[in-house]
Amino acid sequence: MRETLRIFYSQIKAAAEHIEFVFITGVTKFSRMGVFSMPNNLVDISLMPEFGEFMGDTQKELTDNFAPHIKETAEELEMTGNQLSGEINRYYDGFSFDGKTRLFNPFSVLSFFTVKRFDNFWKESGSNTIVRQFLKDKSLLADQFEGLEVGRGFAREPGEIDAPPRKGSSASQVTWPCVR
Repeated sequence: MRETLRIFYSQIKAAAEHIEFVFITGVTKFSRMGVFSMPNNLVDISLMPEFGEFMGDTQKELTDNFAPHIKETAEELEMTGNQLSGEINRYYDGFSFDGKTRLFNPFSVLSFFTVKRFDNFWKESGSNTIVRQFLKDKSLLADQFEGLEVGRGFAREPGEIDAPPRKGSSASQVTWPCVR
């Protein structure tokens, strides 16, 4: 994976004079992997408030831009427009980058309107194999994370995912900066 990323980033850096803007996204943020020396001018906009509405659809955008699809799909699924909108909210209004603006997952919303059924489409757009394997290797269960909160520093500087546990912690403890 690291070698693939090194090659990818070196190609971007080599073409830098021809590129004005590049947007790279992913589910898992990796830090200190030794691949980021290639493009030494990356700016992580993930948690910058001015980009809080940048990577998803707001409620207003969904209502304005998908009105014909909402109407058509509601009729097809024998629901009212309000019922359908409520279910769309329940399924796909799931993230926020600035802590206040709720965003709909664009991939999931488009997939929903394509097949006209509610499903967890996000899992088809990527893999969480690395995270799943990490949790398995550390004998961590989902319920161990219930009620945990993480500070802003966690998202900005998550640490190395394959780093050894911190001194004084057992392999089954979360080694990230989590607080109750």
